[in-house]
Amino acid sequence: MANVHGEPGAARVAEAIAAGSAINLVNWTEVLTVIAREGRSVSDFLTSLTEWRILGSEGLLTLVSITDQDAQKAAEIYAFTGASGLSLGDRLCVATGLRLRLPILTADRLWGELDIPNADIRLIRD
Repeated sequence: MANVHGEPGAARVAEAIAAGSAINLVNWTEVLTVIAREGRSVSDFLTSLTEWRILGSEGLLTLVSITDQDAQKAAEIYAFTGASGLSLGDRLCVATGLRLRLPILTADRLWGELDIPNADIRLIRD
């Protein structure tokens, strides 16, 4: 969302997308919901992303399904994040990043303080 709204950290997100990135479908639904909540056309948004080669067959962003492994890991992560209030979507984001062995980008400073084994959590804002 930082990239979509041109917020601080957008350049880091753009760099990650240019290098090739992934987002699970639960988190992707959250992005599309924000677009809809803003009164924007989700269809037009998706068309723009395809034109910019972010989505589609030549796209740099891969949409991935969550797996039963992700569900289990998200539940296990709760032990490390319960007090911090990470949502199910947040924990699925971390679980997917762990499975894919990719850095996990976030604007939420709280995530940087979490001690989740093997999670490469990177803040997009200084």
